[in-house]
Amino acid sequence: MVALKLQRIGRHKRPFFRIIAIDKKRDPQARAQEILGHFDPRNRKETLVLKQERIEYWLSKGAQPTGPVHNMLVDAGIIKSDKRSVTSLSKKKAAAKDKSSKEDAPKEEAADGEEKSEEPDKAPEETKPEEKKEDPSHSAEASQTLSTKGWDKPDGASKNKPKEESKEEVKE
Repeated sequence: MVALKLQRIGRHKRPFFRIIAIDKKRDPQARAQEILGHFDPRNRKETLVLKQERIEYWLSKGAQPTGPVHNMLVDAGIIKSDKRSVTSLSKKKAAAKDKSSKEDAPKEEAADGEEKSEEPDKAPEETKPEEKKEDPSHSAEASQTLSTKGWDKPDGASKNKPKEESKEEVKE
């Protein structure tokens, strides 16, 4: 199946696109069946050039335009349809949006004064202060074991110094 896609041909930080007819499964950078137009996104209105007859030919053959190409063809009047939404939220942002909308809903209901909960407010349970547990890494014993392992040496100190000293002793 043929698709109408955008092919980026501009240089670094200077995008320029071709509108091409190419097999749907092929990479847009591959050789196109036909070049149908081009545009510069920096000057979209001035530099949008489309071969209307050839685009209508490919659409009649069943070519499917991608989202951005479809929206450009709608703007140009070649396709009589609504624009497509071509951007989507990432999973993280979509989850955050759903979470925030769920949190906002109870606040709005309480502000409107609609149906309050039928359960009486319960007194908060008394909480006992948690006993502080001593972290073993901060104890005196732990600091002794750390110093024997050489973890408290300055950054420039080498861990291999004792080995070098032993080699010198063997030489003497």
